[in-house]
Amino acid sequence: KELDIPKSLFAMTVPIHLNKMQKSDMKSFIRSLFCEPGMIDKNMRVDGDVADCIYECTKGCPLYTERVVFWAMRKKIIELDESRNRVVINSTLNGDPIGRLRGLLPAQLNEEILEVLNNLPHQEMDALKVACCLGTMFRIERFEALKYEGFYESLLAVIASHGIFDKIDVEHYKWKHIAVFEAVESIIISNERIEIHGRIADALNPLTVDHVEGDAQFARHYSMAERWKEAYSQYMEAGKKAERNLDFWGALSLYKQAESCLKQMEGQPSLEQMLSPRIAIGLCLRELIRYDDAEIELEYCLNATNNVSEENKASIEFTETYLKVITALATLKQAQSKYLEAIELYDRALPIARENQGLHSQVWLANHVAAYAEILRKSGNVFKAKKLHSEALEYRTAAVEVGACTILELASSYTQLGCTLFGLGDFSKAFNFHKKALVARVEHLDFHHSLVSESLNYCADVLQSMGNGKDGIALGMHAANIRKTAFGTFHPAYAHALSVLGSCYHSIGRSYDALELLEECLDICEVAFSMSHANLIPNLMLYGSILRVTGNLHKSRSVYKRALTIHKKNFGDGNEKQRKGMEDLLLDE
Repeated sequence: KELDIPKSLFAMTVPIHLNKMQKSDMKSFIRSLFCEPGMIDKNMRVDGDVADCIYECTKGCPLYTERVVFWAMRKKIIELDESRNRVVINSTLNGDPIGRLRGLLPAQLNEEILEVLNNLPHQEMDALKVACCLGTMFRIERFEALKYEGFYESLLAVIASHGIFDKIDVEHYKWKHIAVFEAVESIIISNERIEIHGRIADALNPLTVDHVEGDAQFARHYSMAERWKEAYSQYMEAGKKAERNLDFWGALSLYKQAESCLKQMEGQPSLEQMLSPRIAIGLCLRELIRYDDAEIELEYCLNATNNVSEENKASIEFTETYLKVITALATLKQAQSKYLEAIELYDRALPIARENQGLHSQVWLANHVAAYAEILRKSGNVFKAKKLHSEALEYRTAAVEVGACTILELASSYTQLGCTLFGLGDFSKAFNFHKKALVARVEHLDFHHSLVSESLNYCADVLQSMGNGKDGIALGMHAANIRKTAFGTFHPAYAHALSVLGSCYHSIGRSYDALELLEECLDICEVAFSMSHANLIPNLMLYGSILRVTGNLHKSRSVYKRALTIHKKNFGDGNEKQRKGMEDLLLDE
């Protein structure tokens, strides 16, 4: 894959491609193998028959060529004829020397490696096979049961005799050469592989849950051992762990693995087992801005719940699963700016959540209350959103006091309430909440975490709204840089940071600097969102204001008109204050 080189660097860039060796290159390489390092004899020649046979075997692969040449030297099939200073086929070979060479060369690199490994004692070969199933890198400390089986002692014996592994530290080992790893892998038969992975999974079982919960490798061992129920559970936990680390691509892959395990399980999976991976996949796709794909997954889940018999709908399992489906679909509709549909779904979901509160924690209920409040805030019903976010804050605060909630979860309430107060025009209180969230996140997270950038971004936005855009610029720059690294340059989160930074520049009169930022922001949004997505409105309004100040009145008017059209499509006559503001701007133009 070619690198994306900025145009400004084209003149200073030299493309380099990695290809297989040509026959002439390979002759030079073979010659170097017969010389001392750093003392290559340029007058040495390689016999054409030698070069032809080796090239035919290795196809110009450097690693394979090196192994084949050393193998042939060790077997005394090729040699250096010092009288002629030439690499030739050993003249003492019986019959046709060239034919003998072709017949003797290993057809694959594996053969040359396995010739050495096949002489290992049974216990050491078994240790190599177990190590192969563990992966290219592994930690001994996680496999206490394998230690007692003799795996550790045999592994140390192999390291001492053949140096197959690198010891990274006290407990970490790594295969030195992937070719050796692949050679061992090639001789493990199917039933043996299942048995080894089962031993590995059982060796992990006695460990504490903290060590293995959410470990993708642990899930893989269960899967390779064809213990599908345990593999399913571990893949789901691994997916949740990846989501917590904001690795949505990784989580998506793990949830798909969990779904594939279901197809292998004996018996009919429960409704919860069947739909949980698809719900999780839908939520990951939403985070990755793949809204259409997410909708397909979640609509499938909704249809599946609708097809359940009335008798089975009375069960707790159905109620819990149904709640997950409609809340996931509601948050997707919010992301698509389909607010009426999202509100309708949460109008069904929140009463169910309140009714089942006794089965869950206060934090669980707070999450549902806050999710509904966010939909209301985005739809323009800021007063009701404030009431619900305040309720969620009370739940989370109470939970923190008894150790049932983390400070970071509480910081989510600070952020959500801060955004709500910002929408109500109470900038001072909004800033205080965002500042509290920022302090909590900086204290408990790395400064370059995306949640820190979120708080920096909101603080910058409030500062410029309070007339202090100069101080907002520094925060906005940090937020934009963090989001650029965390999300990439095509993600709406980065676009939002550019918009806030642009508003800070615009507020202190640096409108031409802001213009470039808003154009980049809108380029991202036009690709990520639909043409009438509500998230375009504030960016278009800011862009129109900047165009107006910089003298492009005609374009400014068309941008304002587009913002008003999108607003009417999403909100109708609702959110009257924002709509009237846009109409007044058009009249001024």
